[in-house]
Amino acid sequence: MKNKLLIEFLTKKTGVLLTASILFLVTSCTKNLNLLPTNALSDETYWTNSSNFKRAANAFYFRLPGHSFADSNSDISWQNGINGVSSGTNTISVNDGNWNAAYRNLLEINKLLLQASNYEGGDDISRWVAEAKFFRAYNYFNLVLRFGDVPYYDTPIDPTDEEALNAPRVGRDVVVKNSIQDLKDAVPDLPLQEAITGDDLGRISRGAAQALLARVALYEATWVKYHQVSGDAQTLLNEAISAAEAVISSGQYELFVYQPDPSLSYFNSYMLPGNDSKEQILARRYHPEVGGHAHGHWLCCGGRGDGTKKLADMYLSKDGLPISKSPLFQGYTAYTSEWENRDLRMSNTLMLPGSNQVNRNNQDGANRVYPQITGSEETGYRVNKLVSNDPDGFVWGRNHEFKHILKFSEVLLNLAEALYERDGSISDDDLDRTINLLRSRGGVSPLTNALATTHDLDILTEIRRERTVELAYDGFRLDDLKRWKIAVEELSHPIRGVQIGNGSWDEVYSDVMDVRSTDSDGFIVVQEKENRNFGEKNYLFPIPTQQIQLSDGNLTQNPGW
Repeated sequence: MKNKLLIEFLTKKTGVLLTASILFLVTSCTKNLNLLPTNALSDETYWTNSSNFKRAANAFYFRLPGHSFADSNSDISWQNGINGVSSGTNTISVNDGNWNAAYRNLLEINKLLLQASNYEGGDDISRWVAEAKFFRAYNYFNLVLRFGDVPYYDTPIDPTDEEALNAPRVGRDVVVKNSIQDLKDAVPDLPLQEAITGDDLGRISRGAAQALLARVALYEATWVKYHQVSGDAQTLLNEAISAAEAVISSGQYELFVYQPDPSLSYFNSYMLPGNDSKEQILARRYHPEVGGHAHGHWLCCGGRGDGTKKLADMYLSKDGLPISKSPLFQGYTAYTSEWENRDLRMSNTLMLPGSNQVNRNNQDGANRVYPQITGSEETGYRVNKLVSNDPDGFVWGRNHEFKHILKFSEVLLNLAEALYERDGSISDDDLDRTINLLRSRGGVSPLTNALATTHDLDILTEIRRERTVELAYDGFRLDDLKRWKIAVEELSHPIRGVQIGNGSWDEVYSDVMDVRSTDSDGFIVVQEKENRNFGEKNYLFPIPTQQIQLSDGNLTQNPGW
């Protein structure tokens, strides 16, 4: 039996399919393209000049992920109800949109690369070939994140070739190795960020390929190390370090500073001021001329994406110590006391109780709409990060904040973690040029080996803490817990919110005790421990059953499913 999903795309005239998708889809990421008409196009006429290879590559940008309720599938965000993934209650699906979309993308990517191998016009298509290789690596890595071993194709498949259509899964180590090679091959033919201008702004840079390589290599290195599967963790860590070092040494990127108020730098790195800043390496772009998104509306006004007590507790005191060790921590005696003397990223990410959040329901900031624990908010930690404060964005669907896919901050975190994982230690100099830059922007004292020794801190734990708070709501948390092989433990804890007993929130909001369950210490509990059942099988998602059925049994299901 042939794989009907793949045949659906393979039997189309790919030249027309690619060009049509460009015309309709690419407007959100590229402007003013001089596009060819779609009628009367064929492979013989389409793939004859560099401009059409560029147009074909344009379609890949539209398929970069947009804004979503990231991290609600983990332990640091709560989205108005139980999440089946973090609770371990998700089930096998007939189809999986992530699987379908990735292989659709890969078909078109491989089509471009095949046509490039037959191109007689010289090396003027080398940049577009490099972009295609970037996107091939990107799509395969996302498949590995979700499913582990997957079928691997590096050419378009002949729809009459049943053996190819029914190919079994190959080891994730093979997929990752090929993806790293694609990225390495792409790097020399991609421009530096500073050379990308005009209508090309936002295209893949050399730094983007290197940043993705660092992400891929670090993820797989730690998966190999902690899951004890086949692979060379040390080689992968060296790959991650080399790639991250290349991004840093290029001098093309730096952390964003919001000059009107540096204390809001982290928040604004995700807002309009951060669009096309030097911290951004790759983003899904939204332009006022061609539309926007509505993500900020849901976050600000629908009670979505509340933070959890676990996330709130991760933010350090300004002295660089966890709240369990810092004399600066003020406890919970007042409903704002836990926010005092804390990392600025806490209030840049979670709304300070009693403050005015500018959003579509509070456009001038005068009407205090937070907190509303008796309403839609559930944990009491209302999200602030990613809530648009742009007047144009107060109109539904007109938010124009870019969705950041690769940021310089992640590169710094990847380097620090890879160095420690490889060497079992990290020097103060390396801490200063990586995570201490992030702590400094957050108004937090630097991490040093002496500080760790004096206060009995584990350096790796602190590096992972930095990653969690810096990348909160960016969608990394679940995958990080998985690759460190601590998801079963970390996701087994109850999901808790603010303390509303013991003289804190109930002083100001006296009716909240009537609508929220609490634990013995007065902290809101929105999901009990017994309902958190993430297990070993949940480290990978199940292969969609339709794909197994269509493969004549050559696709096997993931363990436990």
